[in-house]
Amino acid sequence: MNTIVSMLPIVLMLLIIVVGIIIISKVNWRNVAKVGYWMLGAYVIVLLLSVGVFYFVPVTEEEPIQTPESEYDYHLDEVLLGERPVESINEYLVEEWDFEYELDHIQIGYQGDINNTVNIAVERTDGNTIKAAFYQTPVYGFNMELTKFIRPMDIQLSDDRFVVKLPVTKQLKFTSFDKEFPLMQFKDSPNEDWLDVPESLYWGGQLLYLQVPREIEINAEMDVYIEYVNE
Repeated sequence: MNTIVSMLPIVLMLLIIVVGIIIISKVNWRNVAKVGYWMLGAYVIVLLLSVGVFYFVPVTEEEPIQTPESEYDYHLDEVLLGERPVESINEYLVEEWDFEYELDHIQIGYQGDINNTVNIAVERTDGNTIKAAFYQTPVYGFNMELTKFIRPMDIQLSDDRFVVKLPVTKQLKFTSFDKEFPLMQFKDSPNEDWLDVPESLYWGGQLLYLQVPREIEINAEMDVYIEYVNE
């Protein structure tokens, strides 16, 4: 069925060409006024048929993605402020790390693209293990989920320095298509989007959740902001 429908524009174009040839062959070209009327009538018919064909052309079956942005933001923000347990955002968990640590102090710093810093929450725990978990909420744009294009961050422990390795910014290019000329005739202004498709981006949220033993003194380097969730 989709194949037949997709052939409609071609069939319509061939039909218009055939009808046009027949009309031209029967028109008395000495009567210029009638020729003008015929051309105007043919143009109107093409416009009307184009609109009709547009609604029969198969489009993607994907539904526009809904982006409950505020819900995502509230989840991560509430965990960051200690108002929600970290277990409640497990669906956004990307990666986890465990480090055995024996020193009584640690320094937390960034390495990489400083434009991609992340919110850091610290929970004080017992024991001698530092645990890290990275959470990422979905990224949306142009009715598509773009989370898969987000480059992952990494964690490295070097002596007494806990390094958050930030990813390099990745550039994405998108191509959008405008409606054909006949359909544009029915717009109120050239700047009006035919389907009013939102082209804004929702960047999502990120959270690095650390569980650090109480006995370890934490020092943050420049540009590193830490929120303690249970103090």
